[in-house]
Amino acid sequence: LPCSPRHVCPPRTPYPLVCPNGTYAHPQATDMDDFSRCVPCPAGKFCNNGTIAGPCSAGYYCVSGNSRPDPDWGTDGPLQAGNGTKRGGLCPLGH
Repeated sequence: LPCSPRHVCPPRTPYPLVCPNGTYAHPQATDMDDFSRCVPCPAGKFCNNGTIAGPCSAGYYCVSGNSRPDPDWGTDGPLQAGNGTKRGGLCPLGH
């Protein structure tokens, strides 16, 4: 059976799962059988619950794979892959 749109259905999983925060699934995708098929969130956006949730907040920048609208290098780290909070920070003065 096809997987629900915006979900991942690994083998032997009893129900659909969403892509990890910082990634998304294409809305039309129904063949998502592995989390590796989730796509990193595009730069300038943040992703939650398997979707592109919106643009980065004013005054912040978000690079690919971000899961928050207001990332902070101090608490999120520049590349803390896999923990759901990553990649971005306050815009430098004058930018």
